[in-house]
Amino acid sequence: MEEPNTIKNDSSDGSQPHLKLHIPPRMATTPNKSSPLSPFSPKSILSADPFEDKTKMWWYLSPVFVGIWVILYFSVVMTQIHYLPTPLLIEDEKSNPDSFIAENAEQYLLQLTSLGPRVVGSDANEVKTIQLLTNIVNDIRLKSRTDLYDIEVDIQRTTGNYMHWEMVNMYRGLQNFVIKFSPKNVTTESYLLINSHFDSKPGSPGAGDDGAMVVVMLEILRKLSISKSPLSYPVVFLLNGAEENPLQASHGFITQHKWAKNCKALINLDAAGNMGREVLFQSGPNHPWLMRHYHSSVVKPFATTLAEEIFQAGLLPSDTDFRIFRDHGSVPGLDFALWDNGFSYHTKYDKFDEVPRGTLQNTGDNMLNLVRSIATGKELEDPEPYSEGHVIFYDVLGWFLVFYTKTVGIALNYTFSVIGLIAIGASVWSMAKKCGQSNLTVYKNFGIIFGIQLLSVLLAIGLNFAMAAFMDAVGSPLVWYGNPWSIFGLYICPTLFGLALLPSLYLEHTRKQILSLNAKSQLFAHANCIVMILFTIVLTAMGFRSSYIFMVGTFFHTICIILNLLTMFQNKQFLWIFWNILSQILPFLYFAYLGTFLLRTLIPMKGRGGSGSNPEILVSLITFVFTWLASGFLTPVLYLFKMTRTIVAAIFVVIIMFIIVCVTPAGFPYMERYAVQRFSVLHSRRVIHNYDMSVKLDEPIFYIDPEDRRALQTLNEIMAMTKKLELHRIGKECENERLCKFPFFNHRWFKNRYTAYYFTAETNPQLPYLPKLTMTNKAISSGKVKYEFELTGPHHMGIFLAPVETAKITSWTFNTTMLDKNWSSPFFMYLSWGVDSTPYQFFVELETQAPNEPVLEIGIGGHWIFEPELFSQEYKDFLSLFPKYVYNDARFSSYESWIY
Repeated sequence: MEEPNTIKNDSSDGSQPHLKLHIPPRMATTPNKSSPLSPFSPKSILSADPFEDKTKMWWYLSPVFVGIWVILYFSVVMTQIHYLPTPLLIEDEKSNPDSFIAENAEQYLLQLTSLGPRVVGSDANEVKTIQLLTNIVNDIRLKSRTDLYDIEVDIQRTTGNYMHWEMVNMYRGLQNFVIKFSPKNVTTESYLLINSHFDSKPGSPGAGDDGAMVVVMLEILRKLSISKSPLSYPVVFLLNGAEENPLQASHGFITQHKWAKNCKALINLDAAGNMGREVLFQSGPNHPWLMRHYHSSVVKPFATTLAEEIFQAGLLPSDTDFRIFRDHGSVPGLDFALWDNGFSYHTKYDKFDEVPRGTLQNTGDNMLNLVRSIATGKELEDPEPYSEGHVIFYDVLGWFLVFYTKTVGIALNYTFSVIGLIAIGASVWSMAKKCGQSNLTVYKNFGIIFGIQLLSVLLAIGLNFAMAAFMDAVGSPLVWYGNPWSIFGLYICPTLFGLALLPSLYLEHTRKQILSLNAKSQLFAHANCIVMILFTIVLTAMGFRSSYIFMVGTFFHTICIILNLLTMFQNKQFLWIFWNILSQILPFLYFAYLGTFLLRTLIPMKGRGGSGSNPEILVSLITFVFTWLASGFLTPVLYLFKMTRTIVAAIFVVIIMFIIVCVTPAGFPYMERYAVQRFSVLHSRRVIHNYDMSVKLDEPIFYIDPEDRRALQTLNEIMAMTKKLELHRIGKECENERLCKFPFFNHRWFKNRYTAYYFTAETNPQLPYLPKLTMTNKAISSGKVKYEFELTGPHHMGIFLAPVETAKITSWTFNTTMLDKNWSSPFFMYLSWGVDSTPYQFFVELETQAPNEPVLEIGIGGHWIFEPELFSQEYKDFLSLFPKYVYNDARFSSYESWIY
């Protein structure tokens, strides 16, 4: 046998021998078991041709790869989510004379919450809270630097009305506690307004919503009043007494108060929870200079445009006074809220000891610095010249804030999309050159890979929506409400499975085609980038400012491509992973951080989002988006491990296991105190009159407004225990009755009337009295009839109007938006009063050809919401049937209707 690589003289003519080199056949690209090369040996990486080498990494390294990101999530993301500063005590003030003192604010909070629930019309809200605020401010004024500052207090009583969602929102005799803090010798007529509300929901001490923000404002006032450094502009502190009604007192201030026209900028403080760092979730509009002050004054920012767009789209069951100042006063501002632990929001569990002192310190530090910054800035004198368009803003793990105008955002989105496409094109061209194939051939293969990646993204979306529909269909929605761990198996894993399934099958069946596994894995990452570019372009064109999140994903992968091209790691087996992983650390942390915040905020809200829609849809969508953003460029690395199909199959097994667990009692979502199920339960008397004023119906009922998707399950269990109560859906009666004839409390109840329930009670509630409606005049003229009425009743009432088929309402006392826009009946007006009990007078004018026939049906709902001592024994017995994990907003009411 001839020895390889030997020199042999084959010349027969005796000439100089020439060399003949024997080259052995190329070794198989996948080493056998005896091969000394491992997938990580330098020789394997640096010398192997990635376009021919089919070597894969050991499968058992895949858990290590995944574990790295899990460790990053818990060690970085969750640390930042839960961060709170060390609170300062009263004894620390000497060494921190200009700092916010959390313990002092905490003492104010203890005094405020000790008054109990502060509901509009109650003695706690209208008398005791006003007196407490007066005492605190008087004490602050006595200790203030009177040589530098003036502190003026005005207790406003206001009456008005406006259109709010689907109802006319009317109020009388509501109270605002208004403080103007002014540096002496300042003559400017421009003020900074800072607002929160001291009223609370029925039954709730309101420590988080909004007591924490009230006491933050009081401590800010105290610190400013003893400061040696005067501000350039006065600050108006508005402590409004009726936000929960909703938003009435702020409307009364901005439309009527003597200082309102001077308020040129706003800081609004509210809450949807009682823990954590306050989040900036609304800004402007069109005043980026406010964001510049926030950026320069807040050490650890927490802000996101995405939350603003979700909130303003009406996807969350909340609202704030920010809307009123923006829409009715054109006051630009910043809207902040506490958000963590939203489970206690609007319940009896929102107590003093639930608010961490560190939360008060964080909010106090930030707001004190922000007030000082804005109230010394030149923009406050006349903000209009600084109106530069709406702003896009987001913090990165609280480390720093990014913000720019919407116009700049559009330019950035399109620019980075184009750069990304160019970089991808260059990368694919480089691959074609390396593998010796024509550009057309490689681009065709890339086109196939792009199609598969696009289908994979759509599959992931589809799987999540299918899971959402399935969990609802089998009667197990809201599992994540009390079991947030379930989101991993129900929605994160389906996203990962959908993203990885088709690519892994494709790679398995194209092992020997043109490009190597390494090259194809990179192309899948590039294809994912193009899909994100498409999302960026489409959402930007639709006007969504939050489209920046897809631009961020595109931006960092583009950097990865450029670095791989510059270092030629793209053409070295496995080395391209280095830049891929390095470039994804920051976006992974950011997207995991933002997604965690959104879910922690959204999950408690879905426990009060009503029973008419599937809450799984929004949760599944948000989970998909941020799982894809955080992992979309990391998933292609998994294709490089051995047993890829087994890894993907393991994800599927996890999904099945989670489904099995979640549909069993282990997935039950409620627990006492932490994750309560909510109901509004009214013991009501319903009286319906005929046209001749005779009584058609007089019955006691229990009216039940369910607040989540699983409410009917609980109600059926309670009905089964009583064995004598028949549950009726109110929606069926609303289909046949013009007014529905039930005591809806506000626009949310009115909107949810088709999913509410009632059943007949045995006894009437112990009402102190019924609302009294008196027709004071009826005038007929030229095809029209005009009725004038006078109404007296409790602090909270509803007025329901509907013309008969032959008549049309043409005018009335109330806001005319419904009539101007030709809304269909029934029409709903909400009326509340605080300290003004005088009768409410109104008229309704109708067009009719038969003025002496019935033309108008009118109903009056009365609500008594802070007299639990008047609950009947039957009512108490019924409430006791609810499980301990249920929180009931319990009150009694009346409904009475007439035909005129």
